[in-house]
Amino acid sequence: IYGSLERFFAILTEHYGGNWPFWLSPRQAIVIPVSDKFLSYGRNVRDKIRAAEFHAELDSSDRKITKKIRAAMEEEVRYNFLLVVGEKEQAAGTVTCRARGDTAEVSKSVDEIISDFQELRRNYK
Repeated sequence: IYGSLERFFAILTEHYGGNWPFWLSPRQAIVIPVSDKFLSYGRNVRDKIRAAEFHAELDSSDRKITKKIRAAMEEEVRYNFLLVVGEKEQAAGTVTCRARGDTAEVSKSVDEIISDFQELRRNYK
């Protein structure tokens, strides 16, 4: 039985090539603060997403924003969503969201992001 399960996951991994669908992804979202000044807001965003039972991480490294984004996009198992937070987002209570494979950036509230995530999970996308 374990061999069958292992083979099943190997086939899935090969099929998706690291681009797992949201509902199955081990790396659903990463919160990327523009600078250290926004780490606290980034933690709040991450914690709200986790409280809604989604997987979210926070990039608290001291790298430049472009390197943080590039690293999140080039990982072997890529994040489905990059959530960037900075001064503008903190003031408005929003995040700038970019979906994997998409260059469009959309500003949304954290509640809207969670609602979108719930819809993706509900529809197995």
